[in-house]
Amino acid sequence: MPLTAAGIRLPEPAAWVGHAKIYLMRIAAPALAALALTAGCVRFGYGSDPRRVDAGFDSGMMAQPEVDAAADRSRIKAGSGGMAGRLAAGGGGASGSVAGAAAQGGAGGSGSGGMDAGNQLDAGMLDSGSTDAGPRDAGAIDAAAQDSGPVDSGSTDPGTTDPVDPVWTEDCPGMPGVLFCDDFEGGLTKWDYTVHTRGSTAVSTDYARGASYSLRASTSASTSNVQSQARRGVKVFGHRRSGDLWARYFYYLPSTVSVTKKFSTGVISEYEDPWLGFSVLIFPDGIGIESLGTSRKVNTTFPRDQWVCVEMHVLIDASAGMFEFYMNGSKVTSIIDSNTVPAQGYTSFELGVHYADFNQGAISAYADDVKLGTSRLGCN
Repeated sequence: MPLTAAGIRLPEPAAWVGHAKIYLMRIAAPALAALALTAGCVRFGYGSDPRRVDAGFDSGMMAQPEVDAAADRSRIKAGSGGMAGRLAAGGGGASGSVAGAAAQGGAGGSGSGGMDAGNQLDAGMLDSGSTDAGPRDAGAIDAAAQDSGPVDSGSTDPGTTDPVDPVWTEDCPGMPGVLFCDDFEGGLTKWDYTVHTRGSTAVSTDYARGASYSLRASTSASTSNVQSQARRGVKVFGHRRSGDLWARYFYYLPSTVSVTKKFSTGVISEYEDPWLGFSVLIFPDGIGIESLGTSRKVNTTFPRDQWVCVEMHVLIDASAGMFEFYMNGSKVTSIIDSNTVPAQGYTSFELGVHYADFNQGAISAYADDVKLGTSRLGCN
């Protein structure tokens, strides 16, 4: 058994190789296992910045120590370093010092190299590139704004807050405050419903105020227990419970019609039970109004065989309300300082023969050029 320069007896080379294998298995193998575990932790993100973990655990090869497949026994030679230095991954350091455990093959010892001929454990880094070749996301969180346009490209509602079908204002261009107008030249398509009891309504050429057509309302005689009715209705006011409402229409009553009791020409009212409202009445010897159980009559007879401008006005209020009736621009009568708010609010306007009183004879009357609105409309 030869002696080293330090006076330590070492086994013969063949025996030393056997001992080296044992030392490698007991010392180097656990060290390499720890190194592989550390490399795995780096690669899978344990203890690292989670943003740099590749979602696919990287497509490159796992980093592991580059140990010669055949253990290259010819490189294991006795150097001048201590045993610990010679067994280090990079070869012996000077006199077996801790420096001999560096990963780089050392110059220590009389041997030609360390355990690996000067190469690093891996010819490159753990990964030949960064964890991810680019940033986490090539762009911003969202390449565009939250929404390419505003929440709504238009206003909240293109119409007014008034619950009125906008078609009515379109039919009355240049008429502020007008909610509905009809000259009956287009038939009866603008009206929402009919009420016919022993009566009928239709467009007619018998009498027309300006163009060719008007509305004709005709009833048979009422009986002692059935009132005749022949009227058209439009739901235009939308359960209104405040403000002003106006109705303007022209009415034609032929002299051939005999008024024996009374009848109503038109009404602004609720659409639901009890159908309370405000109507204009024609008597044999006068004209008047009635509403919510109150009536007024004046001894002015309704003109015959001519178009008469009728205006109806409601100021809606629970205590200071008012009903007004105008004929050809002049006030005929009114009811003031009254509760003019029906339970359901005003919705409808009805025109023709609103009703003919019990035992009233047959009636044929005409209406034309209707306007409904929230301000006075005039007779022009």
